[in-house]
Amino acid sequence: MLFADVGEFSYRKVAEILNILIGTVM
Repeated sequence: MLFADVGEFSYRKVAEILNILIGTVM
C-alpha cells in the first residue's frame, strides 16, 4: 500500500517536472 502510494507520488512528480521542462522548451 505504502509502496504503491510512493510510486504514484513519484510518477506525478516526474510528470510535473516533464511538463515544466516541455513548457520551458516551448
